[in-house]
Amino acid sequence: MASEGFGSKLAELNAPMERMIKKQKTCYQKNTSSIDNILQQIEQAKKNLDTDNMQVEGSDESSLISETLSNLHKQITKSNPSAAVVNEHKEYYSTISKFGKSVEKLFPSDITAAMDPNIKFPRDLLNNLLSEHLLREGKFELANLFSTESGIEVDRDQMAQFEEVHDIMRDIQKNRDLSSITRWSIEKRPQLLSLDTLGETIEPEGGSSGRETKSHLEFKISRLQFVQLVQNNPEQAVQFARENFSAFFRTHLKEIQKLMGCLIFAGRLDHCPYSSYFVDSSSSLWSEIAEDFLDSSCRLMGLSRQSPLFLSLAAGSIALPKQLKVAGLTRLKSLKVQPLELDLGPSFQFHSIFACPVSREQTTSDNPPMRLICGHVISKMSLQKLVKSGGRLKCPYCPTETSPSKALQIHF
Repeated sequence: MASEGFGSKLAELNAPMERMIKKQKTCYQKNTSSIDNILQQIEQAKKNLDTDNMQVEGSDESSLISETLSNLHKQITKSNPSAAVVNEHKEYYSTISKFGKSVEKLFPSDITAAMDPNIKFPRDLLNNLLSEHLLREGKFELANLFSTESGIEVDRDQMAQFEEVHDIMRDIQKNRDLSSITRWSIEKRPQLLSLDTLGETIEPEGGSSGRETKSHLEFKISRLQFVQLVQNNPEQAVQFARENFSAFFRTHLKEIQKLMGCLIFAGRLDHCPYSSYFVDSSSSLWSEIAEDFLDSSCRLMGLSRQSPLFLSLAAGSIALPKQLKVAGLTRLKSLKVQPLELDLGPSFQFHSIFACPVSREQTTSDNPPMRLICGHVISKMSLQKLVKSGGRLKCPYCPTETSPSKALQIHF
């Protein structure tokens, strides 16, 4: 893996780094000792020049002063502290220079060998990536300035959306205030439900309950409010649960049962079997809401959760060392495409590959994965082949029978 190669190179710098740190400490100790010695000599001279010490019968004050200063000068000249400091610094900077050469040897500064000069990166695309990244980071004034200097047009609607996102994040993370995200989740409920798989596919048992379905984000907000009430006012927590949890019975029944079980242990929550809700809940539950909100808001804007610019730089920093190593092999320089396999790790895998367990073939856009009502997933072609003459379909992995029309296409 490229990341492992990078880590091994960093490990090679441990010994030079330790030598440099050791030399720095030695240099500091010797220079400090030299300066302390000079200060002691000066203090001794001051004592000798003290008025009381100079009032000796038959002594000449001016000659005593001259003699004391002359002796001080001889002592300092003899010890030659400036030369000692210079020599120590020379040795120290020599160690630093050797460390720098080690870094240059392990990490070449010239990265052009890994670049294809025939590839021209569109300047407008790069400017738009930079502009979007600034908006994601909340640098709105800088984004406006960059827009003016680069000549690109900032999407004002997108900027307003990101401003709202950062205002809500500030309320969540700094003010511990749920009012703004609660209003936002209610306003965006139809769009949030379209993002929630359960909100789209699970039908209420026994038909419609007559209650409006709420999103997963709204449940997590209600869960945090309930946890806080259980800790501070259990009676009010019961009333809150009656008014809010019924809308989530279809999608979060098991977790609601756990939350209600916490009421039995009110006043002694440290003995509660579900104490994970209360151990450091002030940070974990808040952080979960913040992350879910960021993910949902980006998806509603049609954007990825992470900045494309950040992901590109992060992936490049992992891949570059191996690319430079391969590019240095002369026998491969003549090839237009270098035989290089890069494993960037699971955090950089965004498009999962699904192989149908029935046909053993990889799904494609023409043959997408389909989810049956039982939860098992097969390819569309396999689904069509399994349909019986009566128009019914039996899952190949469980006894469930269903209609092909109820199967849903899955997007990874």
